[in-house]
Amino acid sequence: MPIQVTSPTNLFIIVIYHPPGPLGNFLDEMDTLLSVFPSDSTPLTILGDFNLPSDKLHSSGLLALLNSFSLSFISCLPTHKEGNVLDLVFTHPSPATDMTATPLHISDHHQG
Repeated sequence: MPIQVTSPTNLFIIVIYHPPGPLGNFLDEMDTLLSVFPSDSTPLTILGDFNLPSDKLHSSGLLALLNSFSLSFISCLPTHKEGNVLDLVFTHPSPATDMTATPLHISDHHQG
């Protein structure tokens, strides 16, 4: 996924892939990972294929965990051929603007 930064700045970008299936220890591991980053105003963006269908996003505990680190969920259009939003974006301290997801033809998510 291309990322454009339009001004000199310090920022953190985390790219996550969670394979399909139960979350298991994933939330504990995310909590440990996010605890490493400063809680100041340094921008943090998490991009990832969480393989978490939209209907399970709220009940999974993921949004609550990321909210506890002041990360905002950026609502995107569905990226899966069956209409799910599996590719998620979270930002801190403020939501990103002018964001689009460009399907790749090599992805198993996009219908060709």
